[in-house]
Amino acid sequence: MISKILALSFVLFLGFYYFLGNPYEPARTVQKTWYWNKESKLASFPDPRSDFDAERTLNGYKTKSSYIRIPWGESIPTDDSIRIEYPLRAKGYLAYKKIGNSVEFFSESGELLWTKEYKSYPRIHPDGNLVLFLSGDNNQVLVSDINGNSLGAKKLDGRFLTDISFAPKGISNGETAVLFSGGELFLLDGKGEKLFEAKLGEKEPVFAKSLSISANGQKLAVHFLKNNRDFIRVYDRDGSESEEWNLGRVIPYKVNLAVSDDGGVLAGFSDKLTLYSKSGKILFEKKRNKAQSVYQTVFHSGTWFAGEWEGNLFFLDEEGHILKEEKIRTGEKPFRFYSSGRKGEAFLEGGNDIVLYRELVR
Repeated sequence: MISKILALSFVLFLGFYYFLGNPYEPARTVQKTWYWNKESKLASFPDPRSDFDAERTLNGYKTKSSYIRIPWGESIPTDDSIRIEYPLRAKGYLAYKKIGNSVEFFSESGELLWTKEYKSYPRIHPDGNLVLFLSGDNNQVLVSDINGNSLGAKKLDGRFLTDISFAPKGISNGETAVLFSGGELFLLDGKGEKLFEAKLGEKEPVFAKSLSISANGQKLAVHFLKNNRDFIRVYDRDGSESEEWNLGRVIPYKVNLAVSDDGGVLAGFSDKLTLYSKSGKILFEKKRNKAQSVYQTVFHSGTWFAGEWEGNLFFLDEEGHILKEEKIRTGEKPFRFYSSGRKGEAFLEGGNDIVLYRELVR
């Protein structure tokens, strides 16, 4: 009799579940799934739940006096006489002098592949598809491929370069956005071709301060000063303006922004951490007890935002709900986030470790 009751109960449960569905929303969270320790130059085991190989993806990192390559931990000394620029998610590196007239590119094994005459400073796309050469006066950017050959738009001109933002190739087409303080704004595709060019101050003068591109390369957010007030403006990929809102004050520094695929913006002000909806409505805000450094890290992974508030890392969904909150050690500051090239994943690089965060749905 008992066995019949249990069997009937099980059948009824399956019937309700099948026809009515699971009444509970899946729970989202963000977890650490891998790390690299800078002191030991060793990594944890890969996460068995994922096929992502962080050691094969990551290039390396810099210390005060060296460039360290992953996974073997080889160290290359650096100082003012030799500087290193490297793609975060590709192998190889560029070497140049602070005051020099050439740039060299080395393979993963350290073999010199080419030398080009450039008096400009290189900035390389995290996936290695583009290299931007910045003029000494910051009024011109030369566009080249990984071999140092002129490519696509070839050069971008403006009044003093203020910010560059890159979209990850695994999620986007590897777009690059470039902003000059005079308001000249450019969006390049993964091959360096110009997708659009805009001038923020065509009708009235502006002072452009910072820039962010979404993970999918479809949205741009720009922070700028106009008529004694600071604004945030969001652009679509075709150069059309989708939204703009007034911050109600003048902010005398560059504000780091992170923009989502639908145009929401997380802003790291020195006195607060604020998440805006795509229309400029405040969804989440944490005021700091005292003004912090003007450099406040913010990030968007393609599915979640991350920002720091008084020693706490907040991971937020796009509605401003907290997915995860955790302490960040003082020894990890300053730190930065950058994409793994996969949606919902990101590396956090701090003073001691590089940690991979991954969104999990339960």
